[in-house]
Amino acid sequence: MSAFCVFGMTLPAATKMAETRFDKAWDRMPRSERNEFTKEDQAAWVKAEAEKIMAEGGVRQVSPPFDAPAFANDWIELAKRTAGARRCRVMCRGDKRDKDGNVIFSKTTLRPVQGWVPYIGAM
Repeated sequence: MSAFCVFGMTLPAATKMAETRFDKAWDRMPRSERNEFTKEDQAAWVKAEAEKIMAEGGVRQVSPPFDAPAFANDWIELAKRTAGARRCRVMCRGDKRDKDGNVIFSKTTLRPVQGWVPYIGAM
């Protein structure tokens, strides 16, 4: 069973998010501004937005699921060297908790809600 993964942000993921944001901004842009935009302007805008996302954006699942936390740690080391990964953290499957530390229960099944929670172990 795959119960571990890595949450963080990589440059390819940030670039993809920036391209999506550009597409949405492009749709809202008046035609007069669109005519003035060049491919270089677009590339610069996407690069700046990707850097902004890398610096202050949220984290997301960036790795496939792993069977052991050691594999996740190896993935983090590799991703930092190759994909510019930042804010990486190993997560595992577990019971979700509220801000007070109480387990969250599903209203329909009355069982604890499962999700990705920070892995606390010997790393």
